[in-house]
Amino acid sequence: MTITNKDNLKAINTRHMHAIDKMYRMFAGLSSHLLAYEEGTLTLQVHHSKRWTKDPLTTAKQLAESWFFHNPEFKDAHTYSVYVHSSTYETGFFFTPAKRKDNDSLFTELSKAIAKMPREREPDRIGELIIGRMGA
Repeated sequence: MTITNKDNLKAINTRHMHAIDKMYRMFAGLSSHLLAYEEGTLTLQVHHSKRWTKDPLTTAKQLAESWFFHNPEFKDAHTYSVYVHSSTYETGFFFTPAKRKDNDSLFTELSKAIAKMPREREPDRIGELIIGRMGA
């Protein structure tokens, strides 16, 4: 199976982000994006903030396996290529609205979180290309 069509990639990326990747984005400072799936090779782009402390090899393997195990389209994948980039921006944040007494405090906290995000994004540091085998 080959997945390179822009619409197919977008649909798979969206589904994966809402099911799995959102946790990495909010809690770990890590995001991933499917670039292609061709001839059993899963190709991903990964961005991590300073919150993520694992090395690029571990990062690539962990994210590739996340995509492999949570998306049936990749059941026959045997190889991964992962571009790992370091970013100066955060990939996401979280807060707990249930603890808020009213909407004003909720909006205040959300505004503060958004204000902490950089206005202009610096270019990502070009990282590494990690190639590996699934399950190795």
